[in-house]
Amino acid sequence: MAKDIHHKPFDEGTKAKLAIFKDYLKEWLPVFIAKRDIYWKNINIYDFFAGPGSDKTGIKGTPLLILDELEAYLETIDEKQLNVNLYFNEFDTNKCEELKQKVGNYNLDNKPYNIEFDSLDFKEAFNKKGLSMAKPNVANLVFLDQNGIRHISEEVFKYLIDIK
Repeated sequence: MAKDIHHKPFDEGTKAKLAIFKDYLKEWLPVFIAKRDIYWKNINIYDFFAGPGSDKTGIKGTPLLILDELEAYLETIDEKQLNVNLYFNEFDTNKCEELKQKVGNYNLDNKPYNIEFDSLDFKEAFNKKGLSMAKPNVANLVFLDQNGIRHISEEVFKYLIDIK
């Protein structure tokens, strides 16, 4: 059985991964949201191994970091009429419910983005969302972390790198 990193404090490696992800997201978002000329009306952020949103001590995981970083762009998303879609998939139904509760604490009323939750096997989730990634006029951030890397087949990898 795989070790469960969410019911204990994150280790230093996980904290480093989260810091890198947060820094990357800070640089990625303005490229697609804050540019003067918008080329991508649809912005999708996929986290296929979302977890419950934090570790046992409250250190935020990727879904909550995404929500935090989007806060700076709420007005711009609304003004530019962008379609921002967040997809959080967590196979473990208990963790998915825990994530929904934590996301619910973000006062999501009138936020200019959509959130979809699933509790599917990676392959099912990827098949469900794969076509939306390949649509024209779409920017995608697909987060695949070390806990799900064993699910990334050559076919999935090739599909991702072939998307325009």
